[in-house]
Amino acid sequence: MKKITDFNFFEWETHFPELYVLKENYPQVKAEYLANKDKIRWENMHLDIGYNLHQKAPEDVGWKMSPLMMSKLITLLDLDALNMEAVKKFTDSDAIYFPNSRMLPLLTETIEKAQPKNTILKVRNGFSLLDPKTVLDWHVDNDNPKYLKNGFLIIRILWGMDIEPEPGKDSFLEISYKNRVERRSSLNNEMNIFWGLMKHRAVNQYSTPRVVIAMDMLIHANELSRRINS
Repeated sequence: MKKITDFNFFEWETHFPELYVLKENYPQVKAEYLANKDKIRWENMHLDIGYNLHQKAPEDVGWKMSPLMMSKLITLLDLDALNMEAVKKFTDSDAIYFPNSRMLPLLTETIEKAQPKNTILKVRNGFSLLDPKTVLDWHVDNDNPKYLKNGFLIIRILWGMDIEPEPGKDSFLEISYKNRVERRSSLNNEMNIFWGLMKHRAVNQYSTPRVVIAMDMLIHANELSRRINS
């Protein structure tokens, strides 16, 4: 039986086929984004605060976020009460929507339609921007442990939205586990899917920002195990 740590990256085609909705709607979503990109307001982020959208980083390290939506389940429910029955009761209407969601209704609807069964895809969703010639050095995401005690994981999905490749350069995500290091480029309409407790780093060598949609998916370890072994 395969273990979660056997994978640096998960594959949407085999592990989360429901995410095809994202790829199918990318042209229209990208057009909506381009028509409104100048209205998006960015907040500086920092590795010390991870993906906490309510905190501001003390300095600009080249990583910025702009929120779309997040789940009321995560913000309102005592995590000690987190279980599969609670997850199943929370539907698309149980989200907290930020101004970007109202400005980008097609993107919002597409994410909601893409939610894999028995998961919550909008724990935290937002734009993630990495400045030109910027490195977010090796780290693990600090938001997973509080869910683990109930058997849940946060799987992070980075969906390429606005990336301009340049010859001889790359923008990539690299994951290291024990002696196994794997690198994948950040590309438009491609997804890098990983567990945030795997050590990773993000690098943008381009002269333009790398913009992806970052989606945090809550999934029980048993459901993830079923998916990677089916």
